[in-house]
Amino acid sequence: MKNYMNRCLTSGTLAILWLAPLQAAEIHVAVTGNDANRKELEPRLAVSRPVSQTMGIEPNVGAVTADAARQRIRLNLDWRFHRGEVPVTNTATGKSAVTQWRYMAVDASAVDAAQRSAPELDMSGDAWKDAKIGEDVFKNRSGFCWFRAILPKVAGDEPVVHFAGVDDNATVYLNGKKLDSHQGYGQPFDVELKAAWKPNGPNVLGVLVENTQGMGGIIGTVEVAPGNEAAGPARPDFDDSSWRKVDLPHDWSIEGPFIEKGSRDTAFLPGGAGWYRKTFAAPQEWSGKVVTILFDGVQERSEVWINGRRLGFHHYGYTAFAYDLTPCLHLGGRNVLAVKAVNELKSRWYPGSGINREVELIVTGKAHVDTWGTYVTTPQVSAESATVAVKTTVKNEDAAEKHVMLLSRIVNAQGKTVSQAESTQKIPAGKVVEFSQQTTVDKPRLWSCETPNLYQVLTTVSCDGRATDEQATSFGIRSLKFEPNKGLLLNGQSVKLKGVNLHGDNGILGAEGFAWAEERRLRLMKEMGGNAIRCSHNPPSTAFLDACDRLGMLVVDEAFDEWKHGKRGGYSSVFDKYWQDDMTRMIRRDRNHPSVIMWSMGNECPNQGFPDGEETVKMLAEFTRKLDPTRATTYGAQPGNMFRFPTAEFWAALDVCGYNYEHMTRGNGGGYVESHEKFPNRLMFGSESQMIMLHPYWRMVMANDYVLGDCVWTGMDYLGEVGTGESLGAHKDFPGYLANSGSYDICGFPKAHSYYRKLVWTMGRDGTVAPTVAMVVRRKHSGTKVGWYQSDWGWMPAINSWTWPEEPNKMWVDVYSGCDEVELFLNGKSLGKKKFSKDEHCKQINTWEVQYEPGELKAVGYKDGKQVADHALKSAAKPAKVKLTADRTQLRADGCDVAFVTVEVADANGNWNSMADNKVSFKVSGAATIAAVGNSNPVADLQHDYHGTTATVYDGRCLLVVRSTGKPGPITITATCDGLEQGTATINSELMKPGTAP
Repeated sequence: MKNYMNRCLTSGTLAILWLAPLQAAEIHVAVTGNDANRKELEPRLAVSRPVSQTMGIEPNVGAVTADAARQRIRLNLDWRFHRGEVPVTNTATGKSAVTQWRYMAVDASAVDAAQRSAPELDMSGDAWKDAKIGEDVFKNRSGFCWFRAILPKVAGDEPVVHFAGVDDNATVYLNGKKLDSHQGYGQPFDVELKAAWKPNGPNVLGVLVENTQGMGGIIGTVEVAPGNEAAGPARPDFDDSSWRKVDLPHDWSIEGPFIEKGSRDTAFLPGGAGWYRKTFAAPQEWSGKVVTILFDGVQERSEVWINGRRLGFHHYGYTAFAYDLTPCLHLGGRNVLAVKAVNELKSRWYPGSGINREVELIVTGKAHVDTWGTYVTTPQVSAESATVAVKTTVKNEDAAEKHVMLLSRIVNAQGKTVSQAESTQKIPAGKVVEFSQQTTVDKPRLWSCETPNLYQVLTTVSCDGRATDEQATSFGIRSLKFEPNKGLLLNGQSVKLKGVNLHGDNGILGAEGFAWAEERRLRLMKEMGGNAIRCSHNPPSTAFLDACDRLGMLVVDEAFDEWKHGKRGGYSSVFDKYWQDDMTRMIRRDRNHPSVIMWSMGNECPNQGFPDGEETVKMLAEFTRKLDPTRATTYGAQPGNMFRFPTAEFWAALDVCGYNYEHMTRGNGGGYVESHEKFPNRLMFGSESQMIMLHPYWRMVMANDYVLGDCVWTGMDYLGEVGTGESLGAHKDFPGYLANSGSYDICGFPKAHSYYRKLVWTMGRDGTVAPTVAMVVRRKHSGTKVGWYQSDWGWMPAINSWTWPEEPNKMWVDVYSGCDEVELFLNGKSLGKKKFSKDEHCKQINTWEVQYEPGELKAVGYKDGKQVADHALKSAAKPAKVKLTADRTQLRADGCDVAFVTVEVADANGNWNSMADNKVSFKVSGAATIAAVGNSNPVADLQHDYHGTTATVYDGRCLLVVRSTGKPGPITITATCDGLEQGTATINSELMKPGTAP
């Protein structure tokens, strides 16, 4: 084997890792000499090398020597995937069926739960009857039934009970202890029994079954098995050779097909189960190391095995989780990961399915920083100096006590160490200790929306003079205050939140969380004038927050859409059991991001206005402050037309009150002005607002310091909640698939509202806006509603084009302007001047009814009688060619980088023809593949697969997304269309050197 150079990490140098001869490894390399404007503070390096064929190991993980203190190994390439359940033919040993059941009907779910699940309960009376698996005990009656059975003995101390199906919902008890709840007709699920299991028995299983309609009961087999025994695809010897190869991130639901009987909420796309398997090598050099696998997100509920041993179950697709692989690895041999993800699509929007965020292995010494164990704050900040406080949780997994030295170096964007702190502590075997350190940075470069300067804490854990772990943590130096009479102060300066709500999907990519896809949509929001994102209604990906840090976007990081009471039967079923775990994961993972300014406890939870809602929000807020007291707590309140508006006691538990649709809260206990009169110290912001209310809301934001800002619904269109915007009619039914309420469409093309929002966000405190001009055109449809919008969440279906059919056709031309007046010209002929619209909801808009004729349409804006701005649209000639425009020219050859290619049907001069509806076929050759292709039509094109090779243009354009492979080289994209000149584009894919970015 060829050894590569190994050097220690020192100030101003790189950490160069020894790399064993395995192919296509993905290694994160900590770099100190990087630039603040580069794409990543910890660049990723893909390294190609030959494969050891004798071990039968797939070529995807690199090895390192014991000298390297920490390795972050991206585990995204070369997975095997199967969609759907897998028939189990090689079942695990020791499994026993539960066949003898007794049941009793009850009137309410909470009746005598402790008594009915108690192991000593006498079931000999007439109220209890024998039951058989599959029997309809409800007889078409809705309600509840208790089922009880004595479980057979199984080997091991981590038994699991497997339910093949319950109709409809189940709460599971063992020996009187509540273990888990499951909602969903007919879905298989597992429950771990170890929390109440008696090794010598007896073990009494109690199941409270709820039936909502029709037949009901325990409808599938129930089996108990040793928790460490794997079956089917979880077994390492399972044959997955017929499974499809995929790379991560991956979302199988977006692959379709659209289902007419599916849910409007989740875009009529399918859910179900999916299996992933990954084979990799664990080199002998990992002996004495700790190996952790970190999942940034799996939708929805997942189970993970390594070499046939079950690692655990995770229940929330939006929070990250980690497992220790160390005891189960086969060093020097073959290791098999298996992941099962089940998604019942119980969501109010499209969540995606599968491993849709990145996965990595983290290899450290036995004394190491715990997962998300670094916490950086800046309690004192000025232009002259800043105090940096670092708390580091260090875990000692050695069998002996260790004397640990912790060195924390503060490194600026140029790689220079500007400050450092050193501490020592003894850590007993198997224990965790928190180090608290503090240091000062002179003349810091502050993080803000305009100058998002970033630093790193480079942490080194050493034992006996040898580094056992090294970690780089990005952070920003900034002060953050919320004051009733001043609002939000960032570095002492007042900042108003020019915000949008964003769901988690990436358009035609579905929920696949590519780093560039996340950054691209944030760049669109920034270009529109925005500076804030409310993550609706769940924690985002790490890549999303990394991009917010780099771009200077402020973030409201939100935890839940449901508490104890459900909307679609989603998180509410596990809230009581898991809320604390998920809040911890969200806050510990995200608390070093300078972009995050508020933690949101939830959104429009049904019990918000009731006493248990007050108790819940107080519980969540107090827990949040214990983990991070440096940011504000908030909540997005339903306005009260469906649920009760929150009480004063509810709001008193929080730092900032989030009003969804403020104008609807007036008279219900809300309203900015009314609330301020009653509660002068209350801070508020528009956590959601309708597009039609943008202008009046923003005037209130600018006029009142106690209103922090406004977040419009939504910044970019998203999958699910079909037809909410209705901007092209009532597209709420199949095959509609979009909410159609974004300022940008699902492909990232600007919609009319983006131009208006950009204008309104220039408003000053006196209500005046910038003297600019932007023009959009909409056809005057006969027999349809004509106005500024089709629903309060939508906007008029207009585009910035003057290419239309040449037959007589009346058009609406809308001009957005901050000028005194605007004059419209068609082919040089004036169509008249107009002043501001007097409509309070849509000020700064002027509208002309124009008879279409080809040529040039031009709007000219005047201020104090002088021309100060203009905007022209020119008609395109007939379609002649396909035009491709890629948003990037260089990709990382890591298999996880993407480029977005805008596809336009154009005339001979390259002018976009918005009337074209051609079908375009694509071919990608070289070091990339097609990741997705589609258009922004709010009605799904059922003829084309978003993971296919063809698309029909809509408004004359569509979008192609290409994905790098693990190999470098040129990428050639070809687009062909009958009768048109083909389009081509070239991108290069490279193995990136440390400290560089595409």
